[in-house]
Amino acid sequence: MYDNILILGDSWAVGHPHNFISDYGHDNGLSMDQLFQQKGYEVSNQSTYGCSNIETLTAGIQYMKYRAPQLPKIKLVIFFSTELPRHKNWLSTPWLWNEVDRHRYGGLEEAGRAKKENGQLYTLTEWLDMLHALQNKVLTDMRKLTPDAKWAVIGGQAPLHKPEEYQWADYVKEDWRSELVGYELPYSHTMSQQEDISKMYDSETKFKELAKYEIISEALRKSTNFFDNVHPSKHCYQTLTKELIEHFNL
Repeated sequence: MYDNILILGDSWAVGHPHNFISDYGHDNGLSMDQLFQQKGYEVSNQSTYGCSNIETLTAGIQYMKYRAPQLPKIKLVIFFSTELPRHKNWLSTPWLWNEVDRHRYGGLEEAGRAKKENGQLYTLTEWLDMLHALQNKVLTDMRKLTPDAKWAVIGGQAPLHKPEEYQWADYVKEDWRSELVGYELPYSHTMSQQEDISKMYDSETKFKELAKYEIISEALRKSTNFFDNVHPSKHCYQTLTKELIEHFNL
């Protein structure tokens, strides 16, 4: 029996059987999952379209907790990181939490509101830092369940926040989107949360973020690497998979 590979992420973690990207007939070629399967690996893809990092990490935690013990150990975890404010969706549904979550992670309500105890709104940078710190606690729990696995961490829909904190990973791609465009794009974690950001923050913050959206969107439209002007085409994943196979000697 072969070692297993676990993939975590949002829609950028291509290959999930229910991922809408697979339905685009004009984007031909094998997915990342299929390429690893060709090499003889079993692949579990716990990614979900539109989800937050915490949601996919939580799915990974549940998968590892209930995974049959007789199965081979996970050899590689590939984590496609997305925008931090997407956590707001998870944080806004307290019925998803249990007492363990409340005790272990702490500050869930405050992070969801993006407000301090005195009611003052966190700056966008402060809020991203807070969401990142909360995410790291969940990520640490996930890592404890995969002690023998190598990790590949990839900034996909958004660049990695505080990339220096991922030095523990065996492979890090800080900003794959910029790499595929060919130059550095503006740093933004709010493109898919534009409505929330517009409601929460002042005009200056809102217009700064809107200016970033325009630059990023235009760059993706002009690039040949994004089949729907948002997600990388399969040939990008084929190149990335080959890179991972060589890096980890799979």
